[in-house]
Amino acid sequence: MLKIDENNNIFITRGDKASIDICIPLDEGNYEFQTTDILYFTVKKTYNDTQPVLRKILTFAEPTTTATFILTSSDTTLGQLSNLPLQYVYDVSINEDQTIIGYDENGAKYLTIYPEVSNGQ
Repeated sequence: MLKIDENNNIFITRGDKASIDICIPLDEGNYEFQTTDILYFTVKKTYNDTQPVLRKILTFAEPTTTATFILTSSDTTLGQLSNLPLQYVYDVSINEDQTIIGYDENGAKYLTIYPEVSNGQ
């Protein structure tokens, strides 16, 4: 299961794979990612943590208006196995100096991982 709500909070079941598309809307169309751009998806337990629990990095072989982060089963198997949802904070930034999705007037952006029943069995 993958759900992204209107505030860009992400909800996923532990161990599931997912693709998350990122676009940067501009007044006229979408931003075109260049071969010199680097996109970062960073997940932490709290904003105060110095080390992320997950970091995905995208580079571009050619210009494109849509970037796709691929989350693997191991990417979504964060933390200890639990019978309760686990909540993390995340953001997406470009070239490490501009946040595209992150804490804003609607608050933090959360990645919530729901428990799985099968536990890989």
